[in-house]
Amino acid sequence: MFRRLNRSLSLKVLFALLLGCAPAFAGSTVTVKPLRSPPGKIVYPRLVAGASAQVRRQVNKVLASREKADRQQRLDCLAAIRQAGQSPDRHSFEETVAASYVSERYLSVDVRQSYFCATAYPTEDAADPLTIDLANGTEIDWKRVFKPDFLPRDGETAPSALTRLYQMRYAASGEQQECKDIVSGQDPLQGGAILWLDAAKGGLVVQPDFPHVIAACAKPIALGSKDLSPYADPAFLRDLAAVQAKSACGAGKGAGGEDGGEDCPITLRFAPGKDTTIVEGNFRKGGDCCAYALGARSGQVLTWRLEGPAARVTIRYPDGHVDSPMPGRIPLPATGRYVLRASPDLMAGGAFGKFTLTIGIR
Repeated sequence: MFRRLNRSLSLKVLFALLLGCAPAFAGSTVTVKPLRSPPGKIVYPRLVAGASAQVRRQVNKVLASREKADRQQRLDCLAAIRQAGQSPDRHSFEETVAASYVSERYLSVDVRQSYFCATAYPTEDAADPLTIDLANGTEIDWKRVFKPDFLPRDGETAPSALTRLYQMRYAASGEQQECKDIVSGQDPLQGGAILWLDAAKGGLVVQPDFPHVIAACAKPIALGSKDLSPYADPAFLRDLAAVQAKSACGAGKGAGGEDGGEDCPITLRFAPGKDTTIVEGNFRKGGDCCAYALGARSGQVLTWRLEGPAARVTIRYPDGHVDSPMPGRIPLPATGRYVLRASPDLMAGGAFGKFTLTIGIR
């Protein structure tokens, strides 16, 4: 029954306006509004400029249809809770909607749902994206974008090219070894591949449609135009490369303009004479938080302690490899840039909320 952020903003994508790790859609005349759904409301963006009037009407019809369906899904969920003799609250069904990619050719909307509708278990942060081809105003057919052997196909026993790319990236990530074993030991996309475009993440985002028991291992992985060049339509690659070139960190909350996402870590600054700093963050459903970068010398020791919700912490070393350290002391083997990333541990309860992270270099 159940399918599968906080201000109204007109996204005029001819700009030098949208900075930071938010999607940078420079060079486009397409305008969507709002960029993110208001808190607590299910609101999809609308195409208000760009493309022909006929295409705009078609695009907005698709967006309105999805918005209506999601609102009905919420009503059905709340009704199921009441029928079970329980009382729904504002957390019973939550949805965030954000325009993650806009260009002259494509509009991608990142939709995340969390709900507990009197079923056996809750669903947390499930991805249900929508990507529209602005050439014709219809939902994208990914089979037309990629070569036949790229996407997983029903009945195929050999892994697809997309599966191999996903497994390779996953193996190099900082995910728990248990999850890496699951992803490497099977075709993670055979049960379904969730695809959407995200300018801030750098391209095509791929996520397995895992069952609940292993859903926490369904890490979204971004593939850029270089990764996809052997498999994708040239026009799609040009569009992706153009948006990637304009998408960069620059006006977020960090001292250097970063927003704290995995691709745009906040650069940590230590006060003169201090070897410890304390940062605060908030794990939100559908958010990309929180990564912190710092420079250190070989032989120094990094210490960290996190207080707050259940979390996973990884460290990326200057050579690119990622590890999941235990709290305490981490001897640093090389001089360079280290990135410490904290994320909600979806395998545990109480994974969302505010946290405090203490980081030291000695």
